Amino acid sequence: MLGRFRFPFKGSWIELIDRPGDWMSDTELSTLRDRLIDVMVSRVGETLNPGYFSTRRDMSARLVLIASRGGQDTCFTAMAYAGRYQGRLVLHSGLTVSLQEARGMMQWLYAFGTGYVIMKQGFRRVWCTSITHTPRIYGSFVAYYRDVFPNLDPTARPKDFHIAIRDKVVNDYARRVLGAEKPPEIDGRFVLPGLRAKPDGGLFLPVDEKTVAQHRDPKVNKRVAKLLDYARGDDVLQVGWLAPVAIMEAMFRGGFIRKG
Repeated sequence: MLGRFRFPFKGSWIELIDRPGDWMSDTELSTLRDRLIDVMVSRVGETLNPGYFSTRRDMSARLVLIASRGGQDTCFTAMAYAGRYQGRLVLHSGLTVSLQEARGMMQWLYAFGTGYVIMKQGFRRVWCTSITHTPRIYGSFVAYYRDVFPNLDPTARPKDFHIAIRDKVVNDYARRVLGAEKPPEIDGRFVLPGLRAKPDGGLFLPVDEKTVAQHRDPKVNKRVAKLLDYARGDDVLQVGWLAPVAIMEAMFRGGFIRKG
């Protein structure tokens, strides 16, 4: 079926579902939402950003990849088509949730998803963004993508394309997902203060420097710790780009595909 593929990989089944809001029936769309929410609840005990899947319009701008094993969904990534800049697609990494036993599959879902998008774009450059509070994801984004801001250099300054794509993602995509009348606050370092704060004073995914998912490079962990206030619930937006040559370089560096 156009827009949907399923294939075996490393003992799991991978499903790629492109823009399901454009072609799924109401029943199919509801079943898909329930599958994603079930993984979230199993992993973190609550539903994160329910607005991410709330309408058919939202689901028409999503690229969903799900890994399952033995009939159970174990990991998903729901990327977002976040508009265009200078005629090229902006792909937001979106929401990824993995059960503990399937954490190694997250990287592969990203690889399959970004590779699929670049192929559909005629192997042209794609602008990419990520919102995270974890050093593991922050460092991976810096390693795998090109010309990233913010990165590991605290003195780096954003280029014009970083700022333009930041504004597009925050003013449109992030506001819709949060269901807010106004875009979330973001500062010059691309930090979103208190993005994970709940109305009752708690936090979605509460962490501190000891419990947050660390990167293997201590410099990444220190950089993120200085950028973010974990107690306040900060996140950071990163902007970069990806092209076929960058994917190949990541493979050879042990990025998307590790040796051995």
